[in-house]
Amino acid sequence: MEKYIFFGYEADEIDTNESGTRVIYEMKNDILDKIEKFATDVLKVENFKFEDMIKEFEQGETTFTFECGIGTLLEDQLLGGNGSGAMSKTFELFLDYDTEKTKENLERLNNAIGLYNKEIIRNYPNIVEFEGYNDSIDKDDIILTLALTQFEMELFEEALRNSEYDDFEGIYKFPNKLDEKELEKIIKVTMEDYNIPEKAKYTFENKIKEFYNHLEDISTDKENNELIIPKNKVFNYESYLDDTLYEAKVAFNNINLPVENNKVASLYTNKIKLEMLDSICHELWSEDGYYKPSEISIKEDFKNEDFEYNVKIIFDDDVLNENIIDKIYKEITEELETFIKFDENGEEYIKKVDVDMMKEKIENTINKQKEEKQVEKAQNNFEKE
Repeated sequence: MEKYIFFGYEADEIDTNESGTRVIYEMKNDILDKIEKFATDVLKVENFKFEDMIKEFEQGETTFTFECGIGTLLEDQLLGGNGSGAMSKTFELFLDYDTEKTKENLERLNNAIGLYNKEIIRNYPNIVEFEGYNDSIDKDDIILTLALTQFEMELFEEALRNSEYDDFEGIYKFPNKLDEKELEKIIKVTMEDYNIPEKAKYTFENKIKEFYNHLEDISTDKENNELIIPKNKVFNYESYLDDTLYEAKVAFNNINLPVENNKVASLYTNKIKLEMLDSICHELWSEDGYYKPSEISIKEDFKNEDFEYNVKIIFDDDVLNENIIDKIYKEITEELETFIKFDENGEEYIKKVDVDMMKEKIENTINKQKEEKQVEKAQNNFEKE
């Protein structure tokens, strides 16, 4: 049984029609949500039905089947196209935009709509320039979800620090209640880090209740003020939290806003810039107020994969994605290169005072951002009153 890939989704060739001119494919239902969004949001189809777009469409619980003519562009036929590629290319650009909602991806999608308009409009006369999605509410929800997920992880770590482990029994004794002052501190720091408004504080309080309830659910017994939890259940819960936090970070990264336009990302970025600058300088040779190459030259050090790895490995668990970390590294090293000078022997060096100037500039930006957050917080409290 042959397989075919439609837009990254696998399809199985299960049969051909009696005349041998058409192939029947079976796919999982996962792609149908994307097709429906494309049809209703981009093509502006009213009362959309899959069978109106997909030939011989039949849907089961987990899969669906459809027919394609042999010798034509299969991707186009899945979307009701005529095999020219107009529909498939437009849909592919829609998938790019739906994954990363950037102005560039939206522009590429609308360029395709303009380019293939005459072909598409024959079957979908309502199509116009796509305005994109207004994700302002979604973005707030994604940031809040990330903050709550991080908060739950910190609750777990705080509870684990205050637990006792019995190696012989293979059990943990967790406190059934954490210190309220410590909880308030964790809430305050998390809300400030993610710029969460005060009105959302109740979600963190609810998360505490959920956390306690979950510990009780996985406990096997109670002993005084402690919950008895087997080691494997503790590890399973920690693994679940790791996975959930990773997914929340991925969702946050997929917002893909320009760093300068996102307060949370911008503050994180500048904090990481400061730490990364220290890490880079730590990798260089330090001597008498100067930074010198650790190998052949400073520029070559920056391009060295081992050097770069040593600098960036400590940022693997931060909220920003790998692309942004790469961008920060590039920006810092390029600025440092402007400070490179040569001594009488032709050897490169960077003055520490120049690096200190870079650090001061970043620190001032961080302090300004923190002040802006405090002012905004005070303004919100004033409006609330």
